[in-house]
Amino acid sequence: MIFLFFIWSDEFKLTSSASTFLPQNNANVLVSDGAGGVWYMFSRKSGDHYQLYSYHIDSSFSIITQYEVSRGVIRSQWGGYGTCLMKEDTLIFFWDDIRLDYPEIYERYYILSISGGLASPITEVSTVDGYYSMNPSACLDSSGAVHVVWEDTKDGYPAIYMGPGIPEKISEENFSFFPQAVAAPDGIYILWEEEREDGMEVVMKKKTGEREEKEVVSPEDGVVSYGACATIAPDGKLYVFYVDLEENTRIYWRYKEGNNWSDAIPLSSYGVDALHPHACSDKYGNIHVVWEEKSEDGGAVFYATIKDDAILEKGKINVNTWGCVDPFVMVDGFSKVHVAWSAFDGDSIRFPYYRVYTPEKRRGLTETKLAPLEISCSGRAVLYDITGRVVREFAGGDISLVPPSPGVYFLVTPERRIKIVYPGGVR
Repeated sequence: MIFLFFIWSDEFKLTSSASTFLPQNNANVLVSDGAGGVWYMFSRKSGDHYQLYSYHIDSSFSIITQYEVSRGVIRSQWGGYGTCLMKEDTLIFFWDDIRLDYPEIYERYYILSISGGLASPITEVSTVDGYYSMNPSACLDSSGAVHVVWEDTKDGYPAIYMGPGIPEKISEENFSFFPQAVAAPDGIYILWEEEREDGMEVVMKKKTGEREEKEVVSPEDGVVSYGACATIAPDGKLYVFYVDLEENTRIYWRYKEGNNWSDAIPLSSYGVDALHPHACSDKYGNIHVVWEEKSEDGGAVFYATIKDDAILEKGKINVNTWGCVDPFVMVDGFSKVHVAWSAFDGDSIRFPYYRVYTPEKRRGLTETKLAPLEISCSGRAVLYDITGRVVREFAGGDISLVPPSPGVYFLVTPERRIKIVYPGGVR
């Protein structure tokens, strides 16, 4: 029998030369290099200021390239919260920077197909007008066009704007913070947290070129909901994660299928403060999410895999680090799960860390954790338990499956009949 397992790597520390930090969860800090490695973005102290950096880490955990992104003709004073994208052979960075007396949004491109990576000049995205612009988020739409959103005070209060080009106001009259842009097959979702009379709520708009209506994502009976992060599954479902202030700060998720929202589903532990959810989807429709939970040593990083309203896997993933904050996750085309966070490891300042969850094929039963069964079939597939009861049905195409509980199952597809022993293996 051949078994599929996910194996966690050791924790890898990028640098210990100076204090570092990662952005808010509306951003991306990890992008795939297409060969099993990543580009990892973070801010690091450089002299009296902070600069935005990006390190290229290959699949053997070697740092092979380092870019100081924010340092251009004018030295950055802040090089603060940033986000990054990969478009074909080009790395794109957006970040807020105090190059004058106030933060504005800047961008820079690196064309990687040119030896050494050809860097563009640093240019402004927001209007250089003396008002604060910060906390950018960006995405690529289905045509490959770049969209960037940010928080701006040009109206005398924090509001959400969208570019590039002439900035377009997205939010309305309430104070609005920390936007995120998420690409859907038929448009762009923009989420943010917005003040209301009795608290905060998570809202969104979908830009499709037609009429846009604001939609409240967090439950109306909530008091304070904030810190949203969203991702789109291949089947078009939108998953939104957010922090809700009850007795503690707890993380929930909802998903939208068509025009219908699911109920709010708890993700983090009950009675423990949790923050900073960050999520992404893999090609099979599984959602990978990380977050921080407060603990005696300051904070821990948790990771979970979910599908619809079910948690398939969940656990703490930091080992030798403590005071962990600001985790991020990315799944590449090889189904490798890449996780980044900031943490202490005995020093008094935080450094950027990195860990990878890699699928492997093995013979025998030397491990206990079974990865999802991943197959492709031409049509409808049905999962049966040992009694013949239908457990789940699939429309076909790419299938990623973890049985709901230990036992013997049979997956019947148009091509074959597969016996699944869980936990254990398949044949």
